[in-house]
Amino acid sequence: MDITLRKGERSVACEIAVTTEPAHEVENVQKCLAAGFEQVLLVSAEKKTLNKIQQLAATALPEDDRKRVHFCVPAEAFAALERIEAEAAGGTQTVRGYKVKVRYKAVAEKDKTEKRQVVSHVIAKAMKRLKGDSQ
Repeated sequence: MDITLRKGERSVACEIAVTTEPAHEVENVQKCLAAGFEQVLLVSAEKKTLNKIQQLAATALPEDDRKRVHFCVPAEAFAALERIEAEAAGGTQTVRGYKVKVRYKAVAEKDKTEKRQVVSHVIAKAMKRLKGDSQ
């Protein structure tokens, strides 16, 4: 694996495909899964290469393992990691004696941008107000 990401008990292996053959990348994915990583993120700048690896993995990996492997281009890597994190955060909780299933979804980039703008606006307003009070 090229990069290991850990958060608490969770682990994600990141494979970066640049010049190696698709068969070699699939072998690396298999090694990552065998090593106990919960998820594997395979990143390649070339969509064509990514598609070849994905097709080869579809035939080489059992279905349970395929569900744990994510393919993306670099621009999509953070969004893929957020989806992995959101899926892992869900589960069953007991609230006041009731079992409650909780599922989280990653926030869309548009929504994130809107939220950042609103928060930035509120902070800027508060800073202006504080500056006015101190003068």
